[in-house]
Formats: sequence, C-alpha cells, structure tokens
Amino acid sequence: MAGFTENDIEKLQDYVKFFSEKNYKLISQDNHSMLFSNEFIQFIIVKEHFGESNIFIKFLNENRTFGIGWISFIMYKNGQYEIEYKGNGIYYLLDFIKANFDKIIDINFCIKCMQEVEDFVKNELARKSSHS
Repeated sequence: MAGFTENDIEKLQDYVKFFSEKNYKLISQDNHSMLFSNEFIQFIIVKEHFGESNIFIKFLNENRTFGIGWISFIMYKNGQYEIEYKGNGIYYLLDFIKANFDKIIDINFCIKCMQEVEDFVKNELARKSSHS
C-alpha cells in the first residue's frame, strides 16, 4: 500500500505552510492523508493506496465536498489558470490552491465549476457516442 513517505511528508511541510498563514490548522496526519481546517472549511490531502493523489475541499456548514483536481481542470480549460496538470498531483494542486485561494473557498464558485465539469463530461460522452 503506497502512502506518504517520510520524504513526501518533509517536502509537503514546505508546500502546506500557506494553510497556517490563512488560519487553517493541521488537524490530523497519517501515512495517507493530511487534514487542515478552520471552523468552516477543511482541506483534505489524500494519497490513495494505488499511489494517486488528490485534494478535496469540504464546506462544513453545507456538508459539501469538491475535488480540487476537477476545479483546476475547469479553470485551465476556461483560460482562468495557465498551468496544465501534467503529473505530480499533490504539489500541482497545492500550488493551484495557493494561487486561487480566494476563489476556491467560495462554495458558489466550487458549485459552478462542478456544474461545468458535469456539462463537459456529458458533452464528451455525447461526442464519443456520436462517433461510434
């Protein structure tokens, strides 16, 4: 089972410093996740068992969770973020969060992005099925 190595955790410490600057506290950490929270929002950094990584934002009062990877995809696709995801998931997503923090912590922005993701997926599926 792949998880964070000691080297990963050491490197992540530098990348996640901005959370404390934004008044988010490290609530928990283990070999597969790190959880930062204030009283309204959580950021969950996950390293899956098969080696993939992702970060989620959870709005506690609304009990809604969104994948930062999907939000970054939509912002890149729409020309709102200039760096395309090309691997090294956690570090890319942390840089993305840092650069777009004020947008990402707005639940309405996250909802809008996820609607665009749904529309994109529907359009791609329709396009692929019309070519079959």
